[in-house]
Amino acid sequence: MTHAELEDRLCADMREVIRRLFQDHVELRAEREERLGDVAGAEGVVHGSAEAGMSGPWPRSLAK
Repeated sequence: MTHAELEDRLCADMREVIRRLFQDHVELRAEREERLGDVAGAEGVVHGSAEAGMSGPWPRSLAK
């Protein structure tokens, strides 16, 4: 394995480590997050509950 190949491999491995750490962080925050009561969406429609498995286009922890 050349030096450049080793560097590429290490970069890819580190990106995966960071991705997993961030995913664990987001999941832990989601578990600890206090659920709100009724909330209104952008259209003003009130929602009394959140459906399991539903999410927006970004991690919940970044939506604040």
